Amino acid sequence: MKTLHINPPLLNTPCPWAKTLDQLRELYHCKSTGAVTTRTSMIDGFPDDPAVNQFVFFNPSDHSPSIPNLSESTPDQTATLNTIGFSPFTLDEYLSFIQTISDELPADFQLKPFIVSVTGTPEEMGKAYEKITAFQPKVKMDLAMEINLSCPNIPGKISPAYDRDELLTYLNQLNQTIAQLKQANQYLELPIGIKTPPFTYQEQYDRVIDALLSISQQQGLPIQFIVSTNTLGSSLLLQSQDLPNTVLKSMAGTGIGGMAGAPIHPLALGNVYTLRKMLDQHPELQSLQLIGVGGVSDIGGYQRMKAVGAYAVGIASAIGSKGVGVFDEIHQHIS
Repeated sequence: MKTLHINPPLLNTPCPWAKTLDQLRELYHCKSTGAVTTRTSMIDGFPDDPAVNQFVFFNPSDHSPSIPNLSESTPDQTATLNTIGFSPFTLDEYLSFIQTISDELPADFQLKPFIVSVTGTPEEMGKAYEKITAFQPKVKMDLAMEINLSCPNIPGKISPAYDRDELLTYLNQLNQTIAQLKQANQYLELPIGIKTPPFTYQEQYDRVIDALLSISQQQGLPIQFIVSTNTLGSSLLLQSQDLPNTVLKSMAGTGIGGMAGAPIHPLALGNVYTLRKMLDQHPELQSLQLIGVGGVSDIGGYQRMKAVGAYAVGIASAIGSKGVGVFDEIHQHIS
């Protein structure tokens, strides 16, 4: 499998600001991004409803929120809460966006990878990899696939990365798909990664490492990178201290969603640090790249992520508050 090259080591992660063709085009043309990730899609799309799939910025000290679903915030609103789920655009629609961007590129453009973020059942992820592989020859830039195993906003669904057997089901399916592509002489070695949820105790790390070791020893490791971490679920904002009215709506009707931005940064650093140390203890897992995500909005956050072992650093909430210029702001300080 090919190695994912991200230079400069900065990229966006799936978020409301990587949803549309125009947003992805702006991210791709930014000279300070080394890769671009689509918002997470499904093969058949996701029933997006702005009345219940929402995001908001808020001040982590006094919890004062901005207006939901608007990318407007004050300097002290450094946290986000979201109940957005996945993109309403299908995988095929995102591939068409990438096609458009590729066709528009001038001959001298410095190409960078497009990471197509997807989610669904193990079987659907196998089909998604087949689709992306078949699409690769049609575009100029290299492609990779990220499997989002970590969204906390889907009622009745557990993040598969929390469960060893569930994770193994995905890894086994990927190996089956790779074997089928090889047999048909269609395997292009496109990198595959998984996006993990926040881990808060040791057994959660152990389950992931155990699954990776098991698949590596039995069939071979089908993934090249891990994105850590996603938003922290079970988070809630209230309209006031006196009334139990929630700031956001949600599919479950509770207003509970995933928190990101500044408050999650220490947890994200701990996740990347722990995963890197555990991966490096096993020769068969040492080659796995870690993309560190969570609360990075400036050069300090970037440097901390790199210090704990991140190969590259992902940004989401800060794009909403600062715009794509946040990448230039950080890149100018990278030596």
